[in-house]
Amino acid sequence: MMDKSYVNIFSIAGIRFSLHTERPIIITEPFKDFITENDQSDIKIEFEESNQIELKTENEKFGNLIFKVYEDDKGYYRIYHDHKEDDRQYAIGRIYSNEYEKIQYLTDSSQFFNESSNAFSHIAFEELLLRWKAMILHASFISTEQGGILFSGPSGIGKSTQADLWRLYEGAELINGDRTIIRKDNNMWRAYGSPYAGFSRCFVNKSVTIRAIVILKKCEKCRIQKMNSTMAFFKTYAGMIVNTWNQEYVQTITDLLKEMILEIPVYLLECTPTKEAVDLLKNTLEKEETGESRRNTL
Repeated sequence: MMDKSYVNIFSIAGIRFSLHTERPIIITEPFKDFITENDQSDIKIEFEESNQIELKTENEKFGNLIFKVYEDDKGYYRIYHDHKEDDRQYAIGRIYSNEYEKIQYLTDSSQFFNESSNAFSHIAFEELLLRWKAMILHASFISTEQGGILFSGPSGIGKSTQADLWRLYEGAELINGDRTIIRKDNNMWRAYGSPYAGFSRCFVNKSVTIRAIVILKKCEKCRIQKMNSTMAFFKTYAGMIVNTWNQEYVQTITDLLKEMILEIPVYLLECTPTKEAVDLLKNTLEKEETGESRRNTL
């Protein structure tokens, strides 16, 4: 354990992450709204600096430009590498419990851990969230008089455009423009802003009860259709961040998503980038009955 540590606590989706570092870190813009003075934490993240660390690279499960995932008898762990220096390995991270993750890194790579944004990039953030029953959906998330609306779909489909149209014509508030966190709280599904907002640069620490999830499709004429549960599941799952190498992760997110789509309506909105799309969705939500008639069924 470290003899001395600096502690910063961030509240994200109602979950408190405490970062314990050997050096002070700069709180970057995406994380400023999430820093909290509360000294209680749910998940402890310990960063340990060392001149030498053991990096076992057997049984690889996944790899990308930033890290590779391996599995041993203790479970999964991540080894981080610098693609600008011939994939030089410099850090290893492992989750030991729902409340604790440890990242060890080489002293000569401390520049990768000197601010909140790059420190968080070495955390298995999506896996820790899921252990607390929270999911990440690629979506533009707005707060409206009807409640929270999440626009999802492939990159370039117009999520930000539809969110901007609602801001313009309905006075909606943009909470997040890229990675919205979804979590059930007090039997209500809520959407949360996150420090990961893409080009929207909208880092708002706020949550709203979800009124609807809207899957977008570009079209010359606006049409809307409520999806049945099967289609709702597959379309929403496609926008989720899923660690496909981890079967327990896949099963957990599958179970949560099945539960959610029984309680939250999912629509397919074929639309143009016009006020007509806003009016169509708004009128549909206003006409939609409450209770059982709003539920998709498997």
